[in-house]
Amino acid sequence: MRLSDFGPRRRRTVRGESELAPRIAVRDSKAPARATLVLPAEAFAPFLEALKSSPRGP
Repeated sequence: MRLSDFGPRRRRTVRGESELAPRIAVRDSKAPARATLVLPAEAFAPFLEALKSSPRGP
């Protein structure tokens, strides 16, 4: 675990290693103001493969 300081009052926050792992953010280019999907780096390739193999709508 790692301790970090955040905010103007310098609160102590404990973050686990899983929170420090690399992440990849994905957004819908047709609706960029909507929410972003954040995936762990190791889940990104399987996510892309699932998208490629799924049938597309109209």
